[in-house]
Amino acid sequence: MKINLKKRDIFIFFLTFSILTIYLFIFAPGILTYDSYNQLQQINSFNFNSWHPFFHTFIEMLLLKIWNNPSIIGLFQIIIFSLIWTSICHYNKKEDNRNFILQVILTLFICFNPINFLYAITLWKDILFSYILLVVCFLSQKVMEKDFKCSLRDCIFLSLALVILSKIRYNGMYIALILLIIFVIFLYKKDRKSKMFLKLPFIYIIGIFFISSLNLVYNVVENEKSAVEPKVMQYLSLHLIENNISKNDRKVIQEVANINSLKKTYHPTFSDNTYSKVDHKKYKKYEKKLISYCFKYSIKAPKTFIKFVFDSTSFIWNPTFPKNTIGLILSTDISSVNNKDNLVPYNINKRYYQVINNKINLTLNNNLLKIILYNPAFYMYLSFIIMLILWKKFRYNSFFIMLPNLLNLLIVAISNPIHDVRYIYPNILVFYLLCVILACKEAKCNERKDVKNISK
Repeated sequence: MKINLKKRDIFIFFLTFSILTIYLFIFAPGILTYDSYNQLQQINSFNFNSWHPFFHTFIEMLLLKIWNNPSIIGLFQIIIFSLIWTSICHYNKKEDNRNFILQVILTLFICFNPINFLYAITLWKDILFSYILLVVCFLSQKVMEKDFKCSLRDCIFLSLALVILSKIRYNGMYIALILLIIFVIFLYKKDRKSKMFLKLPFIYIIGIFFISSLNLVYNVVENEKSAVEPKVMQYLSLHLIENNISKNDRKVIQEVANINSLKKTYHPTFSDNTYSKVDHKKYKKYEKKLISYCFKYSIKAPKTFIKFVFDSTSFIWNPTFPKNTIGLILSTDISSVNNKDNLVPYNINKRYYQVINNKINLTLNNNLLKIILYNPAFYMYLSFIIMLILWKKFRYNSFFIMLPNLLNLLIVAISNPIHDVRYIYPNILVFYLLCVILACKEAKCNERKDVKNISK
């Protein structure tokens, strides 16, 4: 396999890697939340459960064997992103100084944007998931530009990316399966002789079985928390507030949780408070009835259903960060509630830590900067604008490149009872990909104009 790396590619890699690594040093051992500590505790105790997909915990476990310090996980994420970004810039390049300068400027913007450098060192499955989704979007570009006549190498990379996407976060499975079907259909239509439409799902299935077997090897215990329960109770709580539910149905809900408590704790984008009020054993007993109530009252009270959909998905479509939302987690405080093993940032008393930390807080307290730097919905709309520019100016259809991310948005909207910026962080990364594509297309267009002028 020939890798045609040039000095410019190496420069992009080391520029990305070095800047993000400096931030890892400043905020060492990295950014940790309750989720991060939970996975580290599983690794330390060697008692694993499926609250987080075990494959991500397994990756962290392997990294900690290399160096028993959480910083190794942040360093791994930095290396992964630097490699992905370098590959994107390498593929979408022209031997044109303006094109290269634009790539460097965009790289600097990425590395100095707090959401990017803090997420790069945050110990969450969602970060690696976002990077892999970016890879899938990038590979979609490559396959589309080859008119779906992809090589075996492209097929292997694509299938492995879909495998990792499936196993790194639970909703990734739905995205991967939908994309797999779409790719198989196009590969069959465009290039059935190569049999790639058979090879792609074959490699995917083998990969899924291999990674799934890790759960058996390490005796991973199934997590008892239902993914459906928080969403159901959250939704019914709003109907209780709106007085849509009949007396008989209220009696069933009262068996599961105190109705007044549900009404008081209801929040459209945060289900933990509602979930804490539920008797989970009773919920299991009445689960089918409660789910049927969701459908029943959606039909009877469509306005409440629409209200719930718009309020609970505001992170996805609203670029202004509505005041009533919960979920912008972007903090350098790594202490966690009810955790005995809280870490302290190594450099918390150093001046450079305090200066950078204060600058981040200033941007978070400025409404305009908060939108420009941190809001994935804002970047989603910018991506649509670039998509239209690419189509109008170059007849380049970038919808297929955006499709994996659009599927992520749809599935997050449907499934997540808690909405958080990290779940739709890929919006920002895909925007960067589209910017690089646009810069490359502009460079090619200018090159053609120069050739025409010379020929005249």
